[in-house]
Amino acid sequence: LPAVAADKIIVISPHRKSIQDEFVPAFKEHYKAQYKTDVEVEWLDMGGTSDDVKFVRERFSKNPNSSGIDIFWGGGTATFLDLGKTSQLAEHKLPADLAKEIPETAAGTPFYDKSKTWYASAMSSFGIFFNKKVMKLEGMPEPKLWQDLANPKYKGQLSVTDPRKSGSANTMNNIVLQSLGWDKGWELLTAIAGNTGKFTQSSSDPIKAVVSGDAALAMAIDFYAIPKVDELGKDNLGFSMPAGQTIVDPDPIAILKGAPNRQIAERFVNFVLSSDAQKLLVLPKGAAKGPKLAFLGRMAVNPKTYDETEGKRVSEIN
Repeated sequence: LPAVAADKIIVISPHRKSIQDEFVPAFKEHYKAQYKTDVEVEWLDMGGTSDDVKFVRERFSKNPNSSGIDIFWGGGTATFLDLGKTSQLAEHKLPADLAKEIPETAAGTPFYDKSKTWYASAMSSFGIFFNKKVMKLEGMPEPKLWQDLANPKYKGQLSVTDPRKSGSANTMNNIVLQSLGWDKGWELLTAIAGNTGKFTQSSSDPIKAVVSGDAALAMAIDFYAIPKVDELGKDNLGFSMPAGQTIVDPDPIAILKGAPNRQIAERFVNFVLSSDAQKLLVLPKGAAKGPKLAFLGRMAVNPKTYDETEGKRVSEIN
């Protein structure tokens, strides 16, 4: 018998592998049950948000109507505002029942763009990730605020990602500037650079450095830090969200202009925002309807997810 051609979708994303490893199999399973056919997911990552954007833009420069890629997923709002400015995102209206579930804002932060070109797939918060054992050994105080990162005791012990390579590093620099103002903010960022052992290429590298003890602390996005604290214990690792200096930033998903597999792309976005798929973000590994391989430690954007996981979530944040 001839093989039945499966539906296909091409996703570009700077997301870490654990998100891909949970969402892709879940989408395939959902797709087969819902549409009675298989779906193939081709996952592209050029090494980080800015490299992914560059890749998409190069594809559009060769063909302004289509990059040949369906979905751009992850990398913070600034990335999607930029892609929107150059009209490289496609409008997508959610099905009415799903649209009712997704709020317009939380804590003053929009969950989608008015043009309906991108939607938050999760919310991210940012803070300081640190190795408690190393800090105790070196007699270093635990950090509470961004300003603490300027402490001369941390010289050479801080691991930070090059903000030209990483959307999350860029966002954290912006948070510092927004919290402290332009002059004081730049003063602090300069002091942080002075305490940095070396600037890394990827936002996951500082996490690895702190876990292995090569660095004592790092500026980090919550979903890199919280699962590590959960996995290796609060006696070993800490994650501090600076009080009064923390913002939440949407982690958007969007269909790119001229998506070659438009209908499947819409189905993918709708799936990612559904209350069932969002449970993969908040439930512990091995829980019913939760992730199979690793706790993802993210904030969901569908309130129904919180209602349906009460008492089962790892983090109390709602």
